[in-house]
Amino acid sequence: MASYYGVNNTKQYVNIPSEKIPAGEQYGRIHIAYDEYTTAATGGASTIETADSIAVMKLPAGARIIDATMVHEDFGGSGVLELGITGDADYLLAAVAVNAAGAAQMDGEAGNLVKLSSETQFYVTCTNNTATVSKKFQVTISYVID
Repeated sequence: MASYYGVNNTKQYVNIPSEKIPAGEQYGRIHIAYDEYTTAATGGASTIETADSIAVMKLPAGARIIDATMVHEDFGGSGVLELGITGDADYLLAAVAVNAAGAAQMDGEAGNLVKLSSETQFYVTCTNNTATVSKKFQVTISYVID
């Protein structure tokens, strides 16, 4: 039976002399980035339609993403929202159906536990038309950096 060690376990307990574990990978503080948006009725300045994006939070370089959530009102119809970055609209949350009030949580998306190499802008993108009335969604991203 073989024994194996994780990267950080090796650095701290196996290597002699021991090495420092990078910031945010042990005893890190969890930070929360929060934003919200309220749509307008059809024709209003805040109406969102297919392919529209709403810029929400920016996370700093070095942030390691722990979790993401979206809480939303009942947008009616067949609305679908995603939380992602430029070039990957569903990086954190994919196909969040907003046709009934609810919440979605990150579950195995590409951005899970990723350490950002540069400051990164996040967007909520509409992939299917949403409500024609004023509705709100709220987004949080939990991350560690220190």
